Amino acid sequence: MVFLYFRRIRRTSYSAALAVILKKYLKIHLMIILVLSTLGFGQDFELIEVEKIMEKDTIGDFPIYETYHLNDYCFAIGTDPRSNNQHDLRLFVFDPKSNLIYRSDGQADSMTFTLKFFKSKNKPNLHLIFAHSSNEYSWGNEVFRFENGQIEYLGLLDIATYDQFDVPWDISTFMEIHKNGQNLRFEFTKDTLILNPGGKKEKMVKSKNVLYLWDGQKMELINNR
Repeated sequence: MVFLYFRRIRRTSYSAALAVILKKYLKIHLMIILVLSTLGFGQDFELIEVEKIMEKDTIGDFPIYETYHLNDYCFAIGTDPRSNNQHDLRLFVFDPKSNLIYRSDGQADSMTFTLKFFKSKNKPNLHLIFAHSSNEYSWGNEVFRFENGQIEYLGLLDIATYDQFDVPWDISTFMEIHKNGQNLRFEFTKDTLILNPGGKKEKMVKSKNVLYLWDGQKMELINNR
């Protein structure tokens, strides 16, 4: 009986020690996840370089100022002579046979409309395209989804970087993009940002308090302050 009593004590002590070890392991595991997330790991898209040609040209009857080339598709920035606003910059997308498959709305009075391409780490044919418009300062980024020759407009990220010694500018290189099903979440790594740059509701915000969410149908600003 005495032997069985001490045996039970040893089992109880072993279980308690195991619980302590597991608790420490879980705490360390959570800390590692937190550190990795702050370093930018776990993002679902990465910025890629594509061929860019900056010279005046025409494609069909569209005056073109610069082109970007991805998987035999041409993404061109130019104007539409048939539009009522002939000087507004637009994005035109041409397929490998030079057929026009997409034409964006015009960017009224914008002096620039430049593109950056992000590729999905899990779906090699899926890309997000950020079109940055500006005049004296950033007007934010129009976001497009491109997959298997199909392009879709997602919405505007009406947000820019903040620097007390410079003008608000392109946020696209200071982003983390996460995908969950059809949902896309856009978070920002700059500490301080400008919402609605140049607009009537322009204001400074902390990046930890804002994000944009695409829910499969619309782009929505989530602002906790």
